Amino acid sequence: PPADFRLADGLLPPTNRWYSSLALAPEPLPVFPLPLSARLSPTELAIGLPDVNSTEAVITGPHIDRVVLEIPATEIIVGDWDELGVRVDHRDDEGATVVESRLTAGSPFAVVTARQQVTIGLGSTFEPLEGAPAGTSLSTTVSGPTTYALLSPEPVGGDLVLGPDEVAVLWVVHDGEEPAALAEVASHPVIGTGVTGSVDESSGVAATALEYLTADGGATAHVRLPHQGDAQACDLGSYPSI
Repeated sequence: PPADFRLADGLLPPTNRWYSSLALAPEPLPVFPLPLSARLSPTELAIGLPDVNSTEAVITGPHIDRVVLEIPATEIIVGDWDELGVRVDHRDDEGATVVESRLTAGSPFAVVTARQQVTIGLGSTFEPLEGAPAGTSLSTTVSGPTTYALLSPEPVGGDLVLGPDEVAVLWVVHDGEEPAALAEVASHPVIGTGVTGSVDESSGVAATALEYLTADGGATAHVRLPHQGDAQACDLGSYPSI
């Protein structure tokens, strides 16, 4: 790819995608893998929930940095991408990946994977909570009007410490729900997605299926927009969105 693309060698440019600016724009722009919004730089992964406002003329939902992870890196590239998601590699001066950030449209989770021993600044005070799956630790912070949850291998203090290949998952706690409600599905981090199409021969109705792949094959959670599929009962809650 051209030298000014932030793109791994041999990877096709992701044109016309919600994350295209991370690879192709002069500077990475905020992205909206709903329900989350996010901003990425070499040294930061910042997430938020779009701040939805409406007037007679316009509906807006800008990104606001609510939780910022401070990553000891010097550059970012798009290391991989698929139909619904993107993996951004935060690299050091020698070009080695320090941390991978994974964002996926429709997933409420931002997944952070260390590729070497790393200490990540949290920028916020996270308080420990009960309810984490075995072998993990759950903590939360409040930023603006919203609570954010973090699932990590070990309890966090002022920093998030990860060893090689360890994973932390960050998400927005929707109104009226306990932070632990999504902790179990957060422990199965999304690593990829797929999209398939089909046509019912008898009715002629076309359908599109979205697949979310997890690291261990466990169940995850995703957010369904109103037009996506039949309305089904769900007790996990909902998020505001434009």
